[in-house]
Amino acid sequence: MTVEQIKEFVNDVDPEAKHYFTVLDGDSYTVWAETEMLGLDADNYDAEEGWAFEIVRYTQNEFDEVAKKIKNALRESALISFSYRVDVDPESGYILHTFSCQA
Repeated sequence: MTVEQIKEFVNDVDPEAKHYFTVLDGDSYTVWAETEMLGLDADNYDAEEGWAFEIVRYTQNEFDEVAKKIKNALRESALISFSYRVDVDPESGYILHTFSCQA
């Protein structure tokens, strides 16, 4: 997948998602970022472009519906593999749903 395709995927799930960072605070929000280019080599050149990327959902809602939608969309995608981790930041009160993906 290209970065543009990743953006489309993420925005289909959460139209309010931001690339890299956001200035939002005190509410639930989603950010995503590509982290590493993955290439499929053939005949000494990149035959296909791929990316490792992360989607992080910050929320104070214990059962956040957008995090659930992201997880379900990733499960349904034939192009994306992912791992899912949940962390809690007691100082801010945020629950972080982190999806580490490759496509």
